[in-house]
Amino acid sequence: MTQTAPVAPEASPPDPRTAPARDCPNCGTWVDDRFCPRCGQRNAERLVSVRRILTDTLEDQLTLNAALPRTLGALVFRPGLLTREYVAGRIARYLPPFRLYLVCSVVFFVALSGIADANRIWRDAGPAIREWEAKHPGKKPKNIELGIDTLSAPVWTRPLARRVLRQQDKLNAMAPLESLRVQTESFNRNAPRATFFLVPALAALLHLLHLRRRKLYVEHLVFALHVQSFAFLVAAAGLMIPSTLPWRNRIVGLILLGYLLWAMKVSYRQGWPKTLLKYAAVVVCYGSILGGTIVALTVISLLTL
Repeated sequence: MTQTAPVAPEASPPDPRTAPARDCPNCGTWVDDRFCPRCGQRNAERLVSVRRILTDTLEDQLTLNAALPRTLGALVFRPGLLTREYVAGRIARYLPPFRLYLVCSVVFFVALSGIADANRIWRDAGPAIREWEAKHPGKKPKNIELGIDTLSAPVWTRPLARRVLRQQDKLNAMAPLESLRVQTESFNRNAPRATFFLVPALAALLHLLHLRRRKLYVEHLVFALHVQSFAFLVAAAGLMIPSTLPWRNRIVGLILLGYLLWAMKVSYRQGWPKTLLKYAAVVVCYGSILGGTIVALTVISLLTL
């Protein structure tokens, strides 16, 4: 009876995107797969054909296009879910937190830049300016009045106060709409850096409130990125509504407050008493941080007209 020699399984074709086994150029670890097991860098040739570059770019875009609707749906309609999924390791179906933050921030700042448009400024502020001019014929309105007294200010702040007053005089010499446009453009130019500071600040606050649960800071950072991403989308939608409507800011504020509460309940999985207590602490402390940031941003924007 003849024995049939076992047939070796067919070797799978090599992945053309993967370089041969070698030391990782980044950390020196031996790599025989698509990614370095130590630092995670992709094991791929960097100097490739233009066709390869275009193919890789297309793959990245298709991945983004597939994950973005799913991620935005979870972000908007299921507060806290994305953070919980990320902490649990289920990350392949969604955009990474920082990429989501970047996408939403682009949406917000594009909407914010529209406020500086001359037609938008005239539509929102024009009626109020014309009404004031009709009530005070022959008078020129002051575009900005900060009420700073350089004599009563602390000595170490007087140079800054004098500089701010010079900028105030510069704005008051302009036509009202031009002054408003210049202020808005300067504010929008400085806003991205300020909002980026708020994310680690919120994460640090949450970390302090959950010290006893021994959670890593990065878990709170992911939560903060998701909350800020949602805030960007809601604020962008709010900017599409004319500022003359008095209920606009109230509605946006209530949506953000409600979202934060529900997201904390879902992400941290604590009972309502603890959640409400920590939520109140976050609202008070983070509100103070936000207010201070807005004041600082306003001063910086005034100084960098």
